[in-house]
Amino acid sequence: ASRAATPRLALAPAMTAEAAAASAVPPPPALGGAPPAGAARLRPQAGRLHAPACFQETPYFEAYKHCPELLGPLERFALPASEAVAAANDSSRPFASTPREQVAAAASRRAAVSPKGQLVLLFDGAVAAVASGDAGVAICELVPGGASLLVDCQGHVLSLCAVAAVPRGTNEALLVASTANGTIATIILARGPAGGVVARLRGRAEPFQSFAGDVWALAAQFGEGGEVRALVHRAAALGVDGRAAVEVGALALGEGTACRVLARLWGSRPPAGASWCGERRFLLAAEGTGFASEGSTWAVEEDTGLVTGVWLGAASADGNGESCEQVSSWALPHGELLAAWPHGPTGQSLALLLASRRTHGAATGVKLTLPVAPAPSEGAEPDESIECWEEVPGLAACVSVRAELRGVLASPAGHFFALAEAHGANAVNVFRHPEGSARAATAACRLPRDEEVLGAALADAAVVVLTHSGLVRASLDASVQPAAPRASAATDAKLPMGIDREALLRMLDLRGDD
Repeated sequence: ASRAATPRLALAPAMTAEAAAASAVPPPPALGGAPPAGAARLRPQAGRLHAPACFQETPYFEAYKHCPELLGPLERFALPASEAVAAANDSSRPFASTPREQVAAAASRRAAVSPKGQLVLLFDGAVAAVASGDAGVAICELVPGGASLLVDCQGHVLSLCAVAAVPRGTNEALLVASTANGTIATIILARGPAGGVVARLRGRAEPFQSFAGDVWALAAQFGEGGEVRALVHRAAALGVDGRAAVEVGALALGEGTACRVLARLWGSRPPAGASWCGERRFLLAAEGTGFASEGSTWAVEEDTGLVTGVWLGAASADGNGESCEQVSSWALPHGELLAAWPHGPTGQSLALLLASRRTHGAATGVKLTLPVAPAPSEGAEPDESIECWEEVPGLAACVSVRAELRGVLASPAGHFFALAEAHGANAVNVFRHPEGSARAATAACRLPRDEEVLGAALADAAVVVLTHSGLVRASLDASVQPAAPRASAATDAKLPMGIDREALLRMLDLRGDD
C-alpha cells in the first residue's frame, strides 16, 4: 500500500470511569519490587486493525519450487572456546553430566524459549554475536580466518538484541545482553575497514531491586546523550494468589552502571517482538494479550495477536523515570502471530507476520509505527500508523506443517523468509519472496540430521545457523528463479469423436450456469 493512501489507525477506546475505578491498582514500586495486586480483574477489549481500503490481494501463486542454487556452499565457523565448553569429561562421576553436556542443555533451553535471541548479526551480516550462557557473548567474524572472541558479562547470558540507530560512519555497533540474574549489559564492537573486530563491555546495570530471575532482551535503540533505550521482559506474579504475568521494562542504559527505569507494563504473555519508534514511544506485539501500565488492565483477545503502543511522558521530578502519557492496544486480524521484529535501518517501525484465516495459506505482512504524539482526544486517530500491508503467498501453509518450528525469520529488505525447526537435515528452509510471481525459489541448509538448531538469522545476502558445533553460513542469490512450467503436450491433442474444440468452448460460454 502506498503511504499516500494509508488509512488511519483507530486506537482502543478509553475505559469508562466506572471500569477504571473497578480495575485501578496502586502505583507500582521500583522495577523489581512487588507487582501491583489485582491487575487483571477486568479484561477490556481492544480496538481492531483492518486492512487498508487500497490493499489488493496477491495475484495467482502456484508454488515454491526447490532450487538448490538459491543457497551457496555451507561455510562453518567455530565459536571461541570457553573453559566450560572445553572442559574434559570427568570420569570419576560417570553418571553426572559433564560441563560440555551442561552447556549444551542450557543452550537448548534458551533456544526453546527465545530462539531469535540466541544469534544476532551485525555489520550487515559480517559479524555474528551468540548468547553463550556462563561464557558470556561470543563474537565471530564470518570470513575465513576471521576474528573470534568472548565478552564476559558477569552473568549467565540468555538473549541478545542489536541496538538500532547507532550513528553511521563510526564503524561501531552496540549490543544489549540480558542475563539470568537480572543484569543488563551493553557491549560496544568496532570493526576495521580491512576486517578484524574488537569488543568491550560498555556498561552493566542492575535495574531490578530484588532478584529478578531470567530477563530477556527485546529491542534497543541508540538515544540522546549516548543512552541506549532498551525493552526487556521477565516473568512476574500478580496479587496474593500469585497469578502469572509478564512484566515489560523500558530502560535507559548509560555507561558503567548508569540506568533509569522509564516505564513498567504488564500482560499475560511474553511479547513476540518490540520496536522503538522514537525517543519516547515504542510498540509491543504479543499473542492474545495487550500490555497496561499502572492503574489500568491489559486487553485480551482470543485467537489473535495484539499490538500495544506506548508514549512516554515527561521525566519525573527526581529524574529517575518517565510516566506513560498514553498506552493503547488494538487487535490484529484473527489468526496466529508468526513473528514480530524491528524493521528498517534505524529500527523505528515494527514488522509483523500473521497467519490470517482468510488468506488461504498466505501470511500477511504488516509494518506499523507510532506518530510523535498520541491522539489528542478520545476517538481521534494518529496518522501514518500503517506503513505497509502485503501478503506473502504460501508462507503460512508452510509454517503449519512444521512440527518443531522455532522461528520465522525475515531478511532486512524483505526479499527472503526462513523457517527454522529444532532438528532435521532440512531444519532451516529459506524462501524467496514471490513479489507477484507465480513461482518462487526455496532451498534448505543441509545439516546433519542429529544436529540441533539453536538459532538462525537472515541477512540480505546470507543465512546463518547456530548449532552446538558452531555457526553455519550460506550465501543467498536473489536472482535465482524457478524454471517456467512446461506447456502440456495435451493442449494440441484432438478431442474424441472429432469434436471441434473451439465450437465446444463457445457452446460452454453461452451456458447460463457456472
